[in-house]
Amino acid sequence: MARVAESINFIDLRPRRKALVQAFRLSRTGHAVHLRRPATHDIAALQDLAEHAFSDAELDLILITGDIATTGDREDVNAAFDFISRPTAGGWMSDRNTPTLAAADAPIVLLPGNHDRYENTKFPFGAAAFAFDDVFNEYWWVGQNASFLAGLEKEGEWLLILGADFSLRIPEYRKNPLSHAGQGEVSPHVLKSLRLLTRKCRERLKRKSMTPAVIWAIHFAPRCTDTLLRLRKDERFLAAAEADGVYHIFCGHTHEPAVPPPPMGNINVYCAGTASSFGSPRGNHIHTREIEVVNGTIVEIRSIDDQLGMI
Repeated sequence: MARVAESINFIDLRPRRKALVQAFRLSRTGHAVHLRRPATHDIAALQDLAEHAFSDAELDLILITGDIATTGDREDVNAAFDFISRPTAGGWMSDRNTPTLAAADAPIVLLPGNHDRYENTKFPFGAAAFAFDDVFNEYWWVGQNASFLAGLEKEGEWLLILGADFSLRIPEYRKNPLSHAGQGEVSPHVLKSLRLLTRKCRERLKRKSMTPAVIWAIHFAPRCTDTLLRLRKDERFLAAAEADGVYHIFCGHTHEPAVPPPPMGNINVYCAGTASSFGSPRGNHIHTREIEVVNGTIVEIRSIDDQLGMI
């Protein structure tokens, strides 16, 4: 989300050989094409997303794995917060006649992505943006750390979802923002917090004779093949997940919907596509995950994938 809708970054235009022609056509229809600003949101996709969430009465939870705002600029973050939380005035529209995810009859949990941490609105961005932590404090209050997101219970089975922010620490961005703008890194401190939180949550339920299944949610996709978007030191994260018996990871970032990609050892990674990026060459997607838990173990995750604009 951004304060200005439906602008696009020139680099995102596909196919590349026709990028100049596409840029000209977009400019003729009133859309901004930038080289130094990231793409913003598609209005129709946001409307579809809000309508879909409002219409699905069986949703237990809405999980957003980051890049909620186009940049960490306060105006962009405020626009994103309005979409997430502005009260409905009827249906899926707010009192400002804009789509709102708050119309859904399900709790919303989220974590930040690298876009939410961008300090500047122009490439190469850089980080130091704290507006997200301020504006989204009721959803994410731990800064660049790990947090409990949700506990779901059905028929005596528990599912816990815990999130971690592996965005680059602020000194890393400032040292070399050009090469690191799309990357994350598995911080030992954040990973330790995530593992400790997982253990404490399990122990708390174990004292009540309950064995929960656990999912970890992060923004960056482990083993991403795009060097510019990679999660640095992801082997730390995958080894920790294996050691802690967390075999299912939900993530985003790459805009590549994969449901799921090949397992990494025993670890399955479910990567979400972008829900609302304007002009996305891969389209905009939402994913419904039906998670079956038996005796504290996830035995199956069934995925229903919808392309927004085609629901």
